[in-house]
Amino acid sequence: VWPKPGQGADAGGGGGDAGGDGGKADSQPADTGDNPDTAPHDAPARTDIGTPDAQPDTTPTGSLRVSIVSASNWLGPAAPNGNVFAQFLDEKPAPLVQSSVVVGPCKVITTTFLTQNFKLTYADAGTITMTGATALAKLTASPGSFYSTFQASQSLWKGGEVLQFTGAGGSEVPAFSAALAAPTQAIVQTPAAPLGAKVTIDHSQDQEFGWTGGTGQVRIFIAEPNMDGGKPKASSVSLDCAFPAKDGAGVVPAAALANLQLGVITVNFSTTAVQKVPAGAWGTVEVSASALGASKFGPPYEQTGFLLQ
Repeated sequence: VWPKPGQGADAGGGGGDAGGDGGKADSQPADTGDNPDTAPHDAPARTDIGTPDAQPDTTPTGSLRVSIVSASNWLGPAAPNGNVFAQFLDEKPAPLVQSSVVVGPCKVITTTFLTQNFKLTYADAGTITMTGATALAKLTASPGSFYSTFQASQSLWKGGEVLQFTGAGGSEVPAFSAALAAPTQAIVQTPAAPLGAKVTIDHSQDQEFGWTGGTGQVRIFIAEPNMDGGKPKASSVSLDCAFPAKDGAGVVPAAALANLQLGVITVNFSTTAVQKVPAGAWGTVEVSASALGASKFGPPYEQTGFLLQ
């Protein structure tokens, strides 16, 4: 899904939350493609929708704004790690449009590219720091205002800590700050499968997800492939579903699943805290902290294979 969000942007600024791939806490929006770590940075960026009401859209002047700071954490049990990602841009003209419809607890999001021949222009928000974690995270924009991801070889929090985010302010984005309670990790009980096996989901039936533990908001992001032959598809659909973590279960309606292309899909599960904060004339910045959910079999839940039929 292209911003973002959460997974992540809107006309006035907003942004995405953590995604993840291959067992790493990965809040970095991929630059298109199914693998967040392989696409070149001048390709169309992909982010996860930040909050159910945050989505990319064109403004009356035809621009697309992305404003996100996102921390992601994998507590383990194996290879704990974490990272912090930031991205700011204001594209004119907008390279895509996004529409959405609410179906129960989910947003069904359709992303349509207007062009694939463009290069992103990033905005400068100055040095960005996150404190309150097990490591001090500091992000500095490189030439062109592209922020490299801060990566840690240990988990950044256990849950409950207060994470302080500050942006010093730069040539385009003024100073901002936010404080979030670090979410605790949830263990996904259903549907689940050992690593290497696949979970089959019937698109004509409601699909329940069950979990234990976790604080904040559970976010379940489901997406059909957004690449075709190594290039972004002209149009793709994703679902962004939100549930209170304390409920221990949530249902993705069949009416939402029916919008996805049948076949292999990706499912990301996390517990998330999100805050939108003002940044002067720039608008708002969406700051998020997410803990990747674990399968009851141990690995990150996103490593579970899914097939929609």
